[in-house]
Amino acid sequence: ETRFPTDASYSSDLASEGRLQESSKKEEVEREQWGNKAEFVLSCVGLSVGLGNVWRFPYLCYVNGGAAFLIAYIILQLLIGKPMYFMELVMGQYSGSGPTKVWRMNPAAKGVGVSMCMISLIVSIYYNIIMAYTLYYFFASMQETLPWTQCSEEWIRDYNCVSKYEPSPAPCTLNMTQNQELGKCSCTGNSTIDNSSLPFNMSCTPKIVGTSSAELYF
Repeated sequence: ETRFPTDASYSSDLASEGRLQESSKKEEVEREQWGNKAEFVLSCVGLSVGLGNVWRFPYLCYVNGGAAFLIAYIILQLLIGKPMYFMELVMGQYSGSGPTKVWRMNPAAKGVGVSMCMISLIVSIYYNIIMAYTLYYFFASMQETLPWTQCSEEWIRDYNCVSKYEPSPAPCTLNMTQNQELGKCSCTGNSTIDNSSLPFNMSCTPKIVGTSSAELYF
């Protein structure tokens, strides 16, 4: 025997379904938003600016040609970098979804979101080391005597460590004999003929001093 729902049960089902739809719409409308524009701008700055901008980028610019590299970098940044950054920002802000769920609009590109998560995970591994270096040197610089200004016994024994480079010694005098050491230099060209010194210019060739304590520390 087939039983049909009564009017009361049918109306209650419709009411419950309507409440579910209203609640889902309410949750969709009341998703989290930025409190003000300053929060949004600071979040974008925090996403874009890091230690690489002030630490690694100047080194790359110097190694790869200086101004020529900088000009090419700015052009590619304006043509490719900024548009892609803006597209990523708009997609996340409009959909309110994470890097994997945002690609529900194009399931074939879901791998892009997964790869973004993997890249963030890999970068966070070595960035933790860099942040640890930063904190370590920050507190080390608060000591009365900076640790990279002195040589330890091990550094002196193994690396010929010097705490600072000594200035060049005074020029050779006429009383110096040939190849006699003066400080860290070797005087050449002195000669004596018939117990009288001949005045002429003499050179001083600096020798290898060693490795500085700052270089060994860092």
